[in-house]
Amino acid sequence: MKWVVSLALVLALSDSDRTVGIDPPVWARPVCRQDPKAEPSPEELKTQARRDLDHPEAKGSLDHALAFLKEGVKRHPESKELASLLAEACCRTIEAHEPKAGEPQDPLKEVRDAGLKSARAALSVDADCGPAHYWCGYLILHSAEAESSYRLLKEGLRELETAERLACDIDLAGPLRMQGRIYQETPGWPLLGSIKKAIRLYERAVQKSPEGILNHLWLGEAYQANHQPDLARIQFQWVKSAEARTGHEKEDENARKEAASRLEQLQER
Repeated sequence: MKWVVSLALVLALSDSDRTVGIDPPVWARPVCRQDPKAEPSPEELKTQARRDLDHPEAKGSLDHALAFLKEGVKRHPESKELASLLAEACCRTIEAHEPKAGEPQDPLKEVRDAGLKSARAALSVDADCGPAHYWCGYLILHSAEAESSYRLLKEGLRELETAERLACDIDLAGPLRMQGRIYQETPGWPLLGSIKKAIRLYERAVQKSPEGILNHLWLGEAYQANHQPDLARIQFQWVKSAEARTGHEKEDENARKEAASRLEQLQER
């Protein structure tokens, strides 16, 4: 998990109404309405948000999504979908963050807090909203990392377990993949780390969403850590040969580079 907050982002998450001045990315086409003067409906906002969030590496897409989703949630507090999308936008902003020298010790706390507030608002509308549980859990994991909190880690795990039951397919089997990451990266007894549990969760994630590059990469890493080099090699080869997704080219290229590095490690042994 890696995390600079742009001026547009600060404006998007502030209490001011200046977010209306943020223009959409050049590649984004506005949603057509019968009455162009009418305020966009929740459905139109969700459609545009999905397009922005599906292209997180496009310049300005995440800032744009944060800005108009904040406004949409304010105008439609009953929409659990918009609130969940705002939580997702905050989470993807954190994931896209590249640390810079001289920034605050916890530069994205405001973003995390805004995302968690939005996810919990969605859950107050519908306690069984799977996407809200997922993004809530994911954001809690970011908080656990920033605060070195084992309590928050376990809280995030509970949210992901609920998300698995209610929306297992979201984010390419994200509830399974992120649970696996917790078990993989946490020390074992008396803590909850378990490489065998991580492998079982990753295997299910690959089965549920075989197109998910991270599902394969992290499964390969778990196999490697569990001294199963032949199985690890299969996963790393798959990742190395995988075609990058539109809008996620940088992310997927980084995964391919990591897989290639892991394959070299296996060859050296």
